[in-house]
Amino acid sequence: MSTKISDFDKDKIQGFVDQFRNKAAKLLFDIEKTKETLQRAFDKALKNEGAISEVFNDLKLMLLLVKDYITGKYRGIPYGSIVAVVAAILYFLSPIDFIPDFILGIGLIDDVFVIGLVLKQFHNDLQKYEKWRSYTH
Repeated sequence: MSTKISDFDKDKIQGFVDQFRNKAAKLLFDIEKTKETLQRAFDKALKNEGAISEVFNDLKLMLLLVKDYITGKYRGIPYGSIVAVVAAILYFLSPIDFIPDFILGIGLIDDVFVIGLVLKQFHNDLQKYEKWRSYTH
């Protein structure tokens, strides 16, 4: 199986991500569940650091952003952007996505792709957050 994602595959992955947007919007209203989700994502990221090395640091930043958003510490991001970030996190956590995570060697390729896609789309929002974080921490 190829480790490249074709345009056809990208469209299918986008369909998966769209399904996670609805879940993400609902999740943001439950602070405790969101915190649990963030912890699970952080644990999975640490466990798979090598496999997701190209987005590992950015994923950690996304997790911190959501944590600061739900606790009210940081609200300098449009609601649609935070929903997309949470959707990417939910996609990352899902064991059954476009390429199931249990397929050794390639199971996280689509997860990295989705995280990278969100990073590209909301790069400016994440940079603003990173700057804010560097001044406040």
